[in-house]
Amino acid sequence: MTDVPSSFATHFASVVSAFVTAWQDPAQLFVAEDLAATRQRATRFALTMFVLSYGAAAFGVCLIGQFTGQLSVFAPIALILLFTGPLLSIGLLAMESALVRLLGPHPVAGQPAWDLAISGVGFAQATLPILILPVVGLPLGLLLGARIIVSGLKKLGASSGERAWLVALV
Repeated sequence: MTDVPSSFATHFASVVSAFVTAWQDPAQLFVAEDLAATRQRATRFALTMFVLSYGAAAFGVCLIGQFTGQLSVFAPIALILLFTGPLLSIGLLAMESALVRLLGPHPVAGQPAWDLAISGVGFAQATLPILILPVVGLPLGLLLGARIIVSGLKKLGASSGERAWLVALV
């Protein structure tokens, strides 16, 4: 029984550490010697960020429903957000990773290239909280997310920094 809380605490500490590192020095997130493990960490990180983000959105929708006296209308919307939001985000993660892999500079080949693309896009989810800011949130979040992706590509030797930025922004 003690393994469950310590496992949760370890996972939570790992997510918080990755979040802080993504903002301070994203290149440290990428381990060239073990891109498969980097991809696994990034995927767990992205899934956690998706669940937290959509959980907060669902909670907000329920609060709106409660304050307006229309909880019976807003609660189903919150449930839909809570369950379909992360699934949609996983699909977008896969699509964005494919774009980075297919269009980006290729510092590595084969499976490590996919691991690198998924890792970059997964860790870029650290910018999700900033996206809620009106007007400046989306462009700032996109730029910071692109910085994380480019950091991984450059750390592993991408020859074209400009191409990496272009692909990351796309």
